[in-house]
Formats: sequence, C-alpha cells, structure tokens
Amino acid sequence: MGRMHALYPNGELVTDLAVFREAYQLIGLGWLYAPTSWPVLAPVANQIYQFWARQRLRLTGRPTLESLCNGREGCSTG
Repeated sequence: MGRMHALYPNGELVTDLAVFREAYQLIGLGWLYAPTSWPVLAPVANQIYQFWARQRLRLTGRPTLESLCNGREGCSTG
C-alpha cells in the first residue's frame, strides 16, 4: 500500500508518479502531471510522492490493508 503499481499490456511494470502520468495522459489530462517529469521538478515531486505514499493511510485516517483483511477468508496481504 506504500506505492502505486501498474502494468502495461506487454507486462512492463510502471511505478509511483509514472503511473499517474500515464493514467492522466490516457484520459487527456496529461498536462496535469507533465511537470512531475521535468528535470528540475522531478526530484522534488518524487520526494513528495514518496512521503505521501508512506503516510497517506495515517494522514487520511484510512485503515491498513492488514486491518481490512483481518478475519476475512481468502484475503492475503503478502
């Protein structure tokens, strides 16, 4: 739950901000995430994303995957 992952149809893995850039590009809003790939902004955007990804559940008050799966048959967090 600490990172975003996506797969292209060819099996290539995409992670983190690149997932959002690709998704927004597909719906015609790629310009919203385009600055996150610019050389000057990319390192800062990546740091912010990494912080948010690690802390988002705590900051938003949402339960962890483990607590959601606790006691549910067939639910695996690994």
